Amino acid sequence: MKPAMHLERFTELIDAYGAEPRRWPAAERSAALAFASADAAAAALLRNAAALDALLDADVAAAATAEASRAVRLAVAATVDRPASRWQELLALLGGWRIALPAMAMALVAGINIGATAGTVMFSTDEMASAATDDMTGDDLRYRQGFAERLLLDLQQVPQ
Repeated sequence: MKPAMHLERFTELIDAYGAEPRRWPAAERSAALAFASADAAAAALLRNAAALDALLDADVAAAATAEASRAVRLAVAATVDRPASRWQELLALLGGWRIALPAMAMALVAGINIGATAGTVMFSTDEMASAATDDMTGDDLRYRQGFAERLLLDLQQVPQ
């Protein structure tokens, strides 16, 4: 003989098949209906499931207008985190514009300084001192010096 219906099994039926008895397995349908009419908790569970089924069965999608669906898409797009570009990630890593901009400016100034003095780095200070004391003229020294030194030599040679 089959055991009588109990609340746990009735809950499993409702969760699996919904509140409509025709969806329930035929072997358990009559026992479940008798249990729902006899037990108050089962009846309440059946009413809640019927309300949920009614909401799920309603054709809500057909009633939505194009404007409403557009509003939903915009709301979802506003809440979704978009991946930042690599530049934005780098900027965030550097602490934002207030820190990154001065750091970039300092890097630019350092690069200009290194480029301006690259000619003088090629020779040691002893070689430069001996070159200055040799029989070289100012024109010969100009090619061994960096940009800043050449600029100073040119400014010194300009008649005033």
